[in-house]
Amino acid sequence: MTCIASTDKGRIFLAGHNGLIYELLYTIGSPCRLVCCTPPPPMPVLCPDANEWDERYT
Repeated sequence: MTCIASTDKGRIFLAGHNGLIYELLYTIGSPCRLVCCTPPPPMPVLCPDANEWDERYT
């Protein structure tokens, strides 16, 4: 984790090295959970970029 922040209402947020934001959820008498609040980054493009295409197929 690269950063931890909290709100005045007790919510705790963490920033991961992977660029995602997480919230630490906790209640009395239950184990805490770490939940991702941001969607994962898009999947890499399946087609090669133009430079790679030229090098591979010419």
